[in-house]
Order: sequence, then structure tokens, then C-alpha cells
Amino acid sequence: MSLFSDHQKEPEFIIASSRVFSFLASVKKPGVVVATAVLLASCSSEPPKSLVTPLPPVTKQPLPLPSAQRQAPVRGVWLATVSRLDWPPVSSVNASRADIRISQQQKALTNKLDKLKSLGINTVFFQVKPDGTALWPSKILPWSDMLTGKIGEDPGYDPLQFMLDEAHKRGMKVHAWFNPYRVSVNTRASTVAELNRTLSLHPASAFVLHHDWIRTAGDRFVLDPGIPVMGYTTWGCIDLVAASTGEMSKRYGFVYVDRDDRGAGTLARKRKKSFWWYKKVIASNGRGLD
Repeated sequence: MSLFSDHQKEPEFIIASSRVFSFLASVKKPGVVVATAVLLASCSSEPPKSLVTPLPPVTKQPLPLPSAQRQAPVRGVWLATVSRLDWPPVSSVNASRADIRISQQQKALTNKLDKLKSLGINTVFFQVKPDGTALWPSKILPWSDMLTGKIGEDPGYDPLQFMLDEAHKRGMKVHAWFNPYRVSVNTRASTVAELNRTLSLHPASAFVLHHDWIRTAGDRFVLDPGIPVMGYTTWGCIDLVAASTGEMSKRYGFVYVDRDDRGAGTLARKRKKSFWWYKKVIASNGRGLD
């Protein structure tokens, strides 16, 4: 590799063409030129060790997933089991044999899943804890009476597992929907004093009448969910459109409303027999239940 003539006495640019970089030097003596040339020649066989951390090797980017496998938007429905709103069918609970009941409930569920699948639904929010009971073999909660008509009675199958199996066969996701127990108040001294003052009221708070029913969870007083409680609340005072199905025919209220599922009717209101029953229950503070 020729750098320059050794008889040159003026400073020159020395270019090492075998390197990626340029080497700039000032040379004034021929001896220095020779030494420099020898030095460069000796270094050319073994490149200097780089102090720069090398970049990691380039890896091939994974191919994009097919569109069917990408995260699809959730198109879901809530399937309510409380009061058997959406499932199981009320008639199944009155079946003459357990195997008939199970068959009716499972068939009703697969029919719903087929219908939802045809509508493009890909996710079901399945109400597995409609109240203080369960639709799976829980170690804490009793079996739901929504399945058999009796709290704690084994339905003969696992509804949650059945739902998971059938939904997954159809490529649908399932989310367990729990109804939490929300009855609670804080444990501050002012709250305790206010509850104690209800002793002179009618009715008094269960906090003072049945203090053994009260439990503490963190900083909240809660009512033991296992105690017998009589309440006067209903789903609705008058018949209304069901949020889950858009139907009037469920007839929730104790006041009849003249309207059908198609929206036809005068909307005239009429008190049902249940209206008078509720009136008696409230007036007797729960003693007149017959």
C-alpha cells in the first residue's frame, strides 16, 4: 500500500485506504514517514479491538397474526340468572325428574349461545353469583336455588363449567359476573351513635336490636348475609320494560301497565292483587305474609 514518496518534506495527508476511517498526520522527516508506514502495515493484518458495544443481532420480526387471531373488539351480553331473568328457564325447575331438569337447562343455554353467536356476539358475562348463592361448586357459598328451587341443593352438574365448555366450542369468551354484598356502613363513632339512637324509632336498626347479626369487615360494619331478613323492596312498583330483554311481559310491578312487548297499549294503570298483599305486609311490619 503506497502512502506517499519518502522524499517529500512538507506535511502531507496520510490516508489509510484499507480502513473505514481516515488517518490524519503531519510528517516532517523521512524517518518518521518510514516508521509510520511500518506501523500502519503491521496494524493492517489485525484490526484494533473496538471499545464500542456492538448492536444485538437483527432478529426477524414475527409475521403478523391472521386477522381472525387478532384481538377483536368485545361484543358482549350480560346473561342474568337472578330471578331466572335470562336463564335457567322457570319451567325447568318444576321438572318431574332431575335428568329432565338438567337436559332442559343445558339445552336452553346452548340455544342461547347459538343465537348469540349468530348475532356476532363473542363474549358472555355470565351471572354466577346472583345473590348469596353460587352456580358452581363453591366451598363458601351454597348452591343457588335458581337451579333447583332450593338453596343448597346440588343441581347434578356444574353450570359454570358447562357454560365455559359450550362457549369455547363456539369461539366465545366467558366472564364470571358476581353480585357483591353491598350492605355496609362505616365504623366511625358518630355512625355508632346515630345507629344507637334508632332504638327509640320504629322500626329500630338491626344494629341495636340484633347486634349479634353485625360483623366487621375492615373499617365497615356489615350485616351477616346468613341471617333472616325481611325487606319491603320490589324490583319495580309498576310494570316496566326489562333492561335485559326489552320485554313488558315479565310484569315486574304490583301495578299493571297496559302495554305489550311491541309497544302497543294505552299505558293505563291498574292495581294487581300483589298491590294489596304488599300493602298488608308493610302495614303489619312483615307479620301478615299469608
